Amino acid sequence: MFRLLILVLALLAVGDRAIADDWPSQWRAAVRAGDVAALSRLAAPDRDVDLADRRGRTALMVVASKGDVPLMRRLLQLGAKVDKRNAGGGTALMFAAQYNQAAAARLLMDHGADADIQAAKDWTALMIASLKGSDEVIGVLLKNGADPNLRDFQGFTPLMRAVAENHEGAVRLLLASDQTRVNAADERGISALHLAAAGGRAEIVKMLLARGADRNQRDKDANTPQSLAEQAGHDATVRVLRDWAR
Repeated sequence: MFRLLILVLALLAVGDRAIADDWPSQWRAAVRAGDVAALSRLAAPDRDVDLADRRGRTALMVVASKGDVPLMRRLLQLGAKVDKRNAGGGTALMFAAQYNQAAAARLLMDHGADADIQAAKDWTALMIASLKGSDEVIGVLLKNGADPNLRDFQGFTPLMRAVAENHEGAVRLLLASDQTRVNAADERGISALHLAAAGGRAEIVKMLLARGADRNQRDKDANTPQSLAEQAGHDATVRVLRDWAR
């Protein structure tokens, strides 16, 4: 009986070691699957919680996208690097921005996250939030000093990206920042007002004009915002631009 007990204990010890030795693959699988419950179960002080999947995603990135602030806090306490980057240069803050997880973004900023890191295609967290219309995250980022004038691979600023995607809330928040350059243009001379006019976005045109957008600004082809609206047949937008000067 005593020998049997010893054998059982030995087998249990081997099993524990096998589970421990398999931790990296279990962790990576949980990261890859976005399995927050598994990540919570597997996180431990003696483990590398920054261990990434094949795309370079870390647990902190995944959990930030889910908005699980308590688990994020735990991962940070266990040594997760707040600005660790994935294969595309993305950070946990960018994941929070993509999914409008404002509380997650706030926690990351409180832990020193750099809002102005630029990933592939020169994306920043603010650019991603503007693209997605993540209004709450935009507010957090601007409050914490994110630069609203950095440009992406197309020469667009966050304001231009928000206008292009017709996110009125994001446009309003960006225009509320004194730092936002409303007349910034890309290499073609296209400004936010050009984009709004060409897209027939009359309400956004009004917001831009009220903030000081130049209705006479010309692109490289000598087009004004009004001429682009006329070419596209956006009569309501044409009237807004024409009547603004009266």
